[in-house]
Amino acid sequence: MKKFENQVCSYALSKELSNFPIEIKPCFYWFRTRKTSKPILVNHDSEFVFEKDKICPAYTVGELGELLLDIVPEYSVRVNNKEYMAFEGDDQFGISHGLTEADLRAWMLLRAICSSKK
Repeated sequence: MKKFENQVCSYALSKELSNFPIEIKPCFYWFRTRKTSKPILVNHDSEFVFEKDKICPAYTVGELGELLLDIVPEYSVRVNNKEYMAFEGDDQFGISHGLTEADLRAWMLLRAICSSKK
């Protein structure tokens, strides 16, 4: 069974994406305080969403796919190794790898945003 956390990008990639002006409202957010050892996933109508300084967007695979298509006209994503669930993707900027499809798409989006600003 797939963990739901694998359907959204990781906390680290979410933090990086939050540095860019993305105009889509995500369905989920990562919530983290000094008291929480690990970030927790909350949905868009959670009371934690009002604590803006403690949340960052946790984009889903679908949301990341839409955002990626806004910058990259064509890309592909595939399972590279079924045993370890390693994902591989490519677009005009090269080949990327990720342990989840969401992280792969987040990484591809970050690379596309940074490359398009040059």
